[in-house]
Amino acid sequence: MRTLTLPLFAAPLLAAGVYAVDRRLRAARTRRQLLDALAVLPELAGVVPAGRSARVAALAHVLGERLERRERERLATVARLAPLAPAVVEAAATDVEVVRLLEEVQAAPPGRAGPAAAAVRVAATFEAHLERVPASGALFATLVEHPRGEERRAAEALVGFVQNRPSRV
Repeated sequence: MRTLTLPLFAAPLLAAGVYAVDRRLRAARTRRQLLDALAVLPELAGVVPAGRSARVAALAHVLGERLERRERERLATVARLAPLAPAVVEAAATDVEVVRLLEEVQAAPPGRAGPAAAAVRVAATFEAHLERVPASGALFATLVEHPRGEERRAAEALVGFVQNRPSRV
């Protein structure tokens, strides 16, 4: 009889645990989908060229390579949401740190931006340069997709710029 008692009482606890984990995963997926939809809005409205948010996020991820993992995740999210107002992003029930970093990217005066905010600014500036000079778009594709040799050195130079001179961004 004792061998039946433990599974009998553990089954409802296990079911409640599985339910809680499932709800948490669904909420995280819903938040991610909402942020993806928000990131596309400026492109659909014609405020920025199509695909810009993904390109800026990819470059910011390369620039933030030396940051800690959690900060890199925030960096990519903020890079995609940079054209939006922080209040809109905050209303989407986003992480407080993402909203704080977005505010820093948009409002910090030159010389006051941290490394993550500087990386987003450099990535956005680089992308804006590529929009003015379309022929150099190949440089961006090479830099992000083939980080070896000269391309790797270029990425490291941009990383060095972000880390050594955040006050200039």
